[in-house]
Amino acid sequence: MTFKLLHCADLHLDSPFLGLGQIDAAAAKHLRSATFTAFKRLVDVAIQEAVGLFTISGDIYDLDDHGLRSAIAFNEQLTRLKAAGIPCAMVAGNHDPLTSRRQRISLPAGVTLFSKDGGHVSLDADGFSAVHVYGISYPQAAVSDNLATILQAQHNGQPGLHLALLHANVGEEHGHHNYAPCTISDLRESPFDAWLLGHVHERRVVRERDPLIIYPGNIQGRSIREQGPRSGSIITFAPGEPPNVEVIPCAEFVWTCGTTTIEGVSDLVALQERIADDVGEHIDQINHSGGFVIRWQLCGRGPLHESLRSGGLDELSASVRERWHGASPPCFVERLKDVTEPEVQRDLAAISAQESFLAAVINVADEVLAGGDGAKNWREHVGVLGQSPVRRRHLGELFDDIDMDDGQSRKDLVGRAAQLAIAALSTEH
Repeated sequence: MTFKLLHCADLHLDSPFLGLGQIDAAAAKHLRSATFTAFKRLVDVAIQEAVGLFTISGDIYDLDDHGLRSAIAFNEQLTRLKAAGIPCAMVAGNHDPLTSRRQRISLPAGVTLFSKDGGHVSLDADGFSAVHVYGISYPQAAVSDNLATILQAQHNGQPGLHLALLHANVGEEHGHHNYAPCTISDLRESPFDAWLLGHVHERRVVRERDPLIIYPGNIQGRSIREQGPRSGSIITFAPGEPPNVEVIPCAEFVWTCGTTTIEGVSDLVALQERIADDVGEHIDQINHSGGFVIRWQLCGRGPLHESLRSGGLDELSASVRERWHGASPPCFVERLKDVTEPEVQRDLAAISAQESFLAAVINVADEVLAGGDGAKNWREHVGVLGQSPVRRRHLGELFDDIDMDDGQSRKDLVGRAAQLAIAALSTEH
């Protein structure tokens, strides 16, 4: 006999999609409902599969001051679980701590929201003498304590399956706030059979067994940084066997990106057709039956470089969005990025060996990209660039996405600035 549960985390209900300022209001409203649709799909699957438990490891809501509709929609789905006889256990995370007014709304019977001090509930289950579920919630948004060690001390030592719910940064995962920090060793050396985690938005099985340590990922990508399918997990436990983890896709929209080259294209109409072909081929290769939000990049060298720089990019963006408007499945073009270069191919190596201002620009850019001494004060230089409206107009799309701690962001920004400088100065050589 087995015990089966559905685990999810980081619902961020009613969270806005980021970077969609140019998409029309009707589309934005459609996208705004995506988190609710994704969560409902997981509840649908839980009921269809008759799981013995539904678990949520934090960040149910996006912010504690969000509107009432998110709490109402969440309770509606919990009520469906209750009607199906499926208990639910959950913890509060950094986006929805226990101080949140959303968390003060009454929950249906059969739903356990663990306190800031932790605790556990025990369930009857076929195949096991009992299933013991432990969890601990964030009392406020920022938690620096190792909550894993608190949960370990609460293990009751009784026979059965022991599961721990935790919203935490395990192993100082890059790109996420270091809340409730703990190490993989902290979890590995614990008495639990599984750690059902939340906080990291990428799905990740940290350890497959003894114990299982899993991040299910968030249920709906909300920006270009959260590309690809999103999911929950059905986990099946059987005595004496490793847990079986099944990925349950649930996202309404998938974020994705791709490129089209301008090489060999002479006008914007032909470029639009090429983009349409490339986008269509790209989304056909993604295993997703729902909609898409796309960021598309224009690259390469060609005569259209100057046209794009002189207003053609805005016209093309509007035309491409219109082309995909009303598509089935829905496909929204969030942004066209222009990283094209002038048609003339220059011998940059030869220029950099000369004594000229352009050579100095090329050499400084190379040094920064290589991470040399010129890179040490790059944060200061980026700040100076951002203060100029003219520079921001040329580099704005990179400023929108820049991560000051990410080396790739530095390379993208510096490389783009170097391209613009070389293009502007090249007429002097």
